[in-house]
Amino acid sequence: MDRRGAVRRMGAGRVALLSGCASGLSPDDSDDRERTATDRRTVTTERSLASLGVPSDVCGESIRPDPGIDAITAPAFAADWSSRDIDSAYRRGDRSGLADDRTVVGVEASGRTRAYPLSVLADHEVVNDEFGGPLLVTYCPLCASGPVADRTVGGRATAFGVTGLLWQPPREYAAASEADGTVFGADRYGGEGDRRHNGDLLMYDEATRSYWS
Repeated sequence: MDRRGAVRRMGAGRVALLSGCASGLSPDDSDDRERTATDRRTVTTERSLASLGVPSDVCGESIRPDPGIDAITAPAFAADWSSRDIDSAYRRGDRSGLADDRTVVGVEASGRTRAYPLSVLADHEVVNDEFGGPLLVTYCPLCASGPVADRTVGGRATAFGVTGLLWQPPREYAAASEADGTVFGADRYGGEGDRRHNGDLLMYDEATRSYWS
């Protein structure tokens, strides 16, 4: 499968970027999967970090899932989509399927790869998958960015949902993540690009009902 628009290949040991509202919560990365150069650190977030972002009172808000955006769980994959009936929302122009030149988020684990088209991610924003372990793939079309992370919280795999909200992290935190290459920037149609600094996707996990970004 020739996916010429891959914006990032993440290693088997995916970096855990997410910041939780509950004090001391961080995605778990304690298993023995191979660690690579892209897996540099796990960011454990104290409650004070949320108060430094915008809005600063985000952790005081009740969880309100976005009724218009459905996260994907257990996504389908195929080597060739040309004979499949693909929803027009995921296609460009009059093309009948997911073409090979679509911009994708590429994930690599144990010598295998998967491609997550931005045309699909832009409509659903969050994908809960199982690939070399519990995998979270996200994309915020307004921010033109998103992280790929291990979706394990407190030692257990959990699913993440969409809130439709944004949260802007402290400038220093965002700059460090960009410098480490732990957050990708991509345009839905133009491939790799710059992040927009108006915020990051705000999600919630179904296990603890906490916000993450």
